[in-house]
Amino acid sequence: MTHQRDGARHFVKISPTPKFFARETRAYRQTAPALVPGSVPRLVETNPQWQALLLTAVPGRGVTSLPLTPARQRAVHRQAGAWLSRFHGGPRDLSPQDHAEAAAEVARAVHGAERHLESAEDLIGERERETVRRHAAELTRLDPLPRGYMHGDFQERNWLFDTGPGRLAVVDLERARPHAVVVDIVRLACRP
Repeated sequence: MTHQRDGARHFVKISPTPKFFARETRAYRQTAPALVPGSVPRLVETNPQWQALLLTAVPGRGVTSLPLTPARQRAVHRQAGAWLSRFHGGPRDLSPQDHAEAAAEVARAVHGAERHLESAEDLIGERERETVRRHAAELTRLDPLPRGYMHGDFQERNWLFDTGPGRLAVVDLERARPHAVVVDIVRLACRP
């Protein structure tokens, strides 16, 4: 964390790969400006050579570390859903190249199912494997799924909540890209 003369706090984030650097830089430049100010860090500067991003700090603490009542947790999740809806945008927000990229991402997911089954080894049985294969094949018949700009790692660990004003901010956009937007919902529904 760094501090400026005006008291503003900033973070330097070093991306682990060029792909994550490119995705995060693009998300902060193209998608984040349309979001509510303070609900996502602002990109101040980048250094492609170091894969570094200088980001403003956003207020709040990690949602997973807060003792939230069930009612407050539901309110946080409602804010998160509203944030995600704005972040996703709509099909008109995507260029033809973005639409092609989103279609390719869905195709990769379909073909990646078998790779994930192999890595699961004996953790799941043959019946469950067939269920996964059947659902992966079904994705090809559902296309085009609603497309937009997905976060890619949308879960409580990437949410900061400022309990004073009761505001949510979302961080870590390195996996953001055009995709079927349902992916963010599936990950959120299945991971916690």
